[in-house]
Amino acid sequence: MAKSIHEAATEVIKAEGRPLTIDEIFNGIQQRNLYQFNAKSPRGVVASAIRRRSGLAKNSTAVAVFRDVGGRRFDVC
Repeated sequence: MAKSIHEAATEVIKAEGRPLTIDEIFNGIQQRNLYQFNAKSPRGVVASAIRRRSGLAKNSTAVAVFRDVGGRRFDVC
């Protein structure tokens, strides 16, 4: 279970084989026990990690791993 959030999200999206919403990604991470959340707002943590890794976050220097495909859905690059 020693994955980062973006690694867990990537695994969920690849397993589903289609773009997913933040809620679908979060639920997939929990169902598969891919990450242990210790935050008060774990969905927000997932949303931030995905935005940061998709180039949507301001001033993010992280390498893009996800792409926004519209309809509030994200896919892997």
